[in-house]
Amino acid sequence: MPADTASASPLAPALSAAGIRDLLRALDAGREGINTTAPMTGNARVTALLPERGGAPRCLVASPLMVEYVRETS
Repeated sequence: MPADTASASPLAPALSAAGIRDLLRALDAGREGINTTAPMTGNARVTALLPERGGAPRCLVASPLMVEYVRETS
């Protein structure tokens, strides 16, 4: 059995590109004053790279393993 198959939970929903894009649109539309970006460094397990589609930019989907905020440098 491949490692990815063995570690996947049978209870986890299947990855849906449309669902992820819907979530991103909902976050973007939620509140205008909230900035959801920050300079960070770390390691992540990449789950998928969603290609550009219908005018939406490509989207990297990853599960963070370790993330640290970093100070912005000018």
